[in-house]
Amino acid sequence: MILPPTLLVNTILETTHIRAVDSILSNTLEECGYMEKSYYAVPDGFALVTRLEQIYPDGTPKEEPERWNIEVSPLRSFSLKEYLRALFTANPGYFRVVVFIITPHPFTQTEAIVSRDEAMDWLRAGANRLPDSITRRKYSKEYTITALIYEFEKPEFQEPALKIPGLLTGKDHLEKSGFLDALVQ
Repeated sequence: MILPPTLLVNTILETTHIRAVDSILSNTLEECGYMEKSYYAVPDGFALVTRLEQIYPDGTPKEEPERWNIEVSPLRSFSLKEYLRALFTANPGYFRVVVFIITPHPFTQTEAIVSRDEAMDWLRAGANRLPDSITRRKYSKEYTITALIYEFEKPEFQEPALKIPGLLTGKDHLEKSGFLDALVQ
């Protein structure tokens, strides 16, 4: 979903920098419970990645602490039966990662399939903040802010898999997460 630029940038300001866009995105995400994020460089901009979260099929985040619980449940006692139960029944359900891409350059989707583990690594492998060389860039009308939603399903007794297409639209995900409402306020 491409976000309307007026949601993030005060059009009255003569000069807006990438720093302001990052601040608005970060504050809005925190308001919606996304406390962990990481950054990646993209041409003339950046990508902001949220932590993998558990959601209901309608896109609403699960309640705490289940929302962020994505690991295999601990074994009650060690036995082959308990190990296999924990391994293959761990957290069936739906998960998502939201990635915001802020760049003036158009881009396309690839055929690459992202695994749940790769999406989880995005948070760990990214930078903790934007470098000054990016935050000082002027934000202009050429920039777009695109929200990419990576939706995963973990059926019982199966590995998690990326849903293409997902059950919901990008707009549905951003509304159910509370992000769009928080951004408008």
